[in-house]
Amino acid sequence: MRIYPFILVLLTVCTATTTFALEESTEVTPQDQVAPTPSVPPSTPTAEPLPGATTSSADFPTASPATKTVADPAAQTTPSPSSSTPPEEETSAKKKKALNALSKMSAKEVAELLNFITTMGEDVSNTPLEDNPYKEKILNSLNKMTPKEMAELLNFITTMEEDVSSTPVEETPHTVPNTVKETLKRIVKAPPEKISITVAPIPGVYEAAIESEVVYVSADGRYLLMGDLRDTQTGRNITEDKRDKMRADAIKTLDEKDLVVFAPKGDVKATLNVFTDVDCGYCAKFHQEAVGKLNEAGIKVRYLAFPRAGIGSETYKKMVSVWCAENPQETMTDAKAGRAVKSATCDNSIDKQYELGKKVGVTGTPALLLSTGELIPGYVPPERLIPYLLNRDLPLLGKGRTTTAK
Repeated sequence: MRIYPFILVLLTVCTATTTFALEESTEVTPQDQVAPTPSVPPSTPTAEPLPGATTSSADFPTASPATKTVADPAAQTTPSPSSSTPPEEETSAKKKKALNALSKMSAKEVAELLNFITTMGEDVSNTPLEDNPYKEKILNSLNKMTPKEMAELLNFITTMEEDVSSTPVEETPHTVPNTVKETLKRIVKAPPEKISITVAPIPGVYEAAIESEVVYVSADGRYLLMGDLRDTQTGRNITEDKRDKMRADAIKTLDEKDLVVFAPKGDVKATLNVFTDVDCGYCAKFHQEAVGKLNEAGIKVRYLAFPRAGIGSETYKKMVSVWCAENPQETMTDAKAGRAVKSATCDNSIDKQYELGKKVGVTGTPALLLSTGELIPGYVPPERLIPYLLNRDLPLLGKGRTTTAK
């Protein structure tokens, strides 16, 4: 964890505090010395919590009512020597208040605090302190603590960091650096709400999912990588797994009544989504050779429209007629057999299905999309496809893809 810039700030404040205390001790006579009183700026009577940290009812570093010792700054007066508190006791009391407030935080809240310090460290390391937006809040929160208290605080954070390190990664919150967000905003032409950013498996790299595409950005925002990320130890394609999940989520938004469905007579053992074009030769081959056998094996086939010539083309109009026919299944079979199709129009979702196909990465037909989100381009013989869909250990050899059933 990068807390070194944070430690640097603390040491700077410690040095300034110690120097100031030494200078004051040389300007007073022994008979005039009194116990030190914490310096509290009138505009900030209590310390502010660090930004980005979720706190419990005992917000750091404010003490509970039972231990509150700082009154209204306007009513404060310099204590007389007879009523002063010994410096050691005052330091101990302040240390206890700070640590008491921190000890009431949950593991998650401490993780958020640590995460803030990490992010702050990254920002501070690249920004001069005098220009850093965190400067005022950092100093306001820390300049009321003695050097000993700040040392105790650092020790506490180090101990908690060791405890939190055992927390599962998915349960530890993380703040995405602004540099990553700004880079994606500048380069990717997509609304911010369409971009999902998470921590990548590589340290210092973030993964950004944009619709069905995945890119990687370095923490400083300088480098952007487009391509597949693989684990060399397991052979797993991490990027493709991410795409699969995105496609599976997208396919769940479909309403089956808007599709042309060929369902088995018995129980449904698996479902296959197929982006199709009625004027595509391999689509016709798939329909004639595979659909019947898939149904016999208990596999439901759901056709989605993907007219390769685009919206408004002759193929598009023919597919509208199929979708709007009284018997879409029979009309689909006729269209793919090259027989004439009666013209028909109605409210349909062909445009939506076509856009969905482009979004999930369809570039040709037929394109087979499994319920897991895996996209298989091209025609696959039924004798290969059926065992794969039923999760049997048999290689699947499709156009443009070689894979093995899991």
